[in-house]
This record gives sequence, C-alpha cells and structure tokens, in this order.
Amino acid sequence: MPNEIYFHLIWLFVIVITLLMLFLCYLYFSKQRAQHNEHLSLAFSRDVIEGMENERQRISKELHDTVAQDLWRLSFQIDNKELAKEQRVIIQRIRNICDSLIPPDFQRRGLLNALESLCYNFGQRMEGECHIKIQEGLNLNSMNIDLQLQCFRIVQECLANVEKHAKAAETSVLVYKKETDTLVICVSDNGIGFSPPGRDSSDYLRSQGHMGFWGMYERAASINGTLKVDSEKGEGAMITLQIPLGAV
Repeated sequence: MPNEIYFHLIWLFVIVITLLMLFLCYLYFSKQRAQHNEHLSLAFSRDVIEGMENERQRISKELHDTVAQDLWRLSFQIDNKELAKEQRVIIQRIRNICDSLIPPDFQRRGLLNALESLCYNFGQRMEGECHIKIQEGLNLNSMNIDLQLQCFRIVQECLANVEKHAKAAETSVLVYKKETDTLVICVSDNGIGFSPPGRDSSDYLRSQGHMGFWGMYERAASINGTLKVDSEKGEGAMITLQIPLGAV
C-alpha cells in the first residue's frame, strides 16, 4: 500500500511539473509573439512617419515652385496696388507654410534652438503669449536627427492645435531631462480645453478625424516615447511627451 501511494505521488509530481512547464512555455511564446507584434507596430509607425515627412517636403516644393511663383509673377502685372499688396501677403503665407513643412537644419541649429524659434514665431502670430523654459545646462547633442525631428513635429502640432482651437491667452513649453535619462517636453495652455481622445486605436483616431493626435501618437511610438494628453473643457490643456533617451 505505501508503495502504491508513493507511486501515485510520483505521478502527481510529474503531472504538476509537466503542466508547469507547459504554462511557462505558453508564457514564453506569448511574450515572444507580443514582442514581435510590438516590433512590427513600431516599424509600421516609423514607415508611416517617414512617408509623412517625404510628403511634406514634396508638397512644400510644389507650393513654392508653382503657386507661390505664379502669384509672384502676377503681382507685377496688376495695376491695382491694393490687390497687388494682398497677393504679396498671400505669397508670404504660402512661404510660411512651406517653411513649416520643411524640418529645421538640426545639424546646424539643434532641437532646443529650433523649439525656441518655433515658440517665437508662434507668439508673433498669436495675440497671447508663448513662453518656453528649458532646463539650465540641458545638452541634447547626443540625440540623433530623427529623434529631434519627431520631438519638433509633436510640439509643432501641439502649437498648431492651440492656434486653431484653444483660444488661449498664454501658452508654455517646458523642456527638461529627468535623472533617469528621460527627456520630457510639456506643452500647456490656458484655453477652453477639450475632451481628449484616447490612444485606443489608430484606426479609431483616424475615423474620428483626429489626424493631429493620430500623428502625434504615431511619432511618439516611433521613438519609443509616450504621449499623455490632459485636458478638461474650460480648464486648458497639457500634452506631455516622454522619451527614454538611453533606449533610442
């Protein structure tokens, strides 16, 4: 009888070990599959962003070489001074659009200088104030060009949303680095606020017309960053981008 109990215990032990091994294998392959899907999603995001940048440059060139040039030539053929003046204003607006489509020269200027210029130009267009505060002694020279570009585009989109929708009297951009080697960029305003869309699905964001947010989320994902949107109606808004520099 004791031998029979001992025999059953051994079989029970074997079954438990087998089930445990099967469970561990399941967890391992599930993790591998999740990592694979994450890599595919990240690669897709990067391809999408690269396509967007190429399209921006193509549109900028087309606008500059066709519409702006045609209007510039017509301005010399119009006798009405007021009309010619209006045309020159339109030409300047088109050139401003072209400038916003083409990324800054980060090798010459760097991200911080580009953000300062972006905020200055934004403040010139708006009636409200735009402040930028950069952590003292912050050095981002180690950031590659693509990383700087995606950060710049996200801030650019944030400010564009403020300009179009927020009705803000004051906008602030804060740039600093945590001790964990994480870069943080916060864009906040005291405007009318909104109900922020979640990051549930890229398809959902696109279907609802939130192309700006979709682009920001995709850009953040392409550089292993996170984007957090905090806002309530009547309470302004804050968008926070965090990027682990050591992982890029």
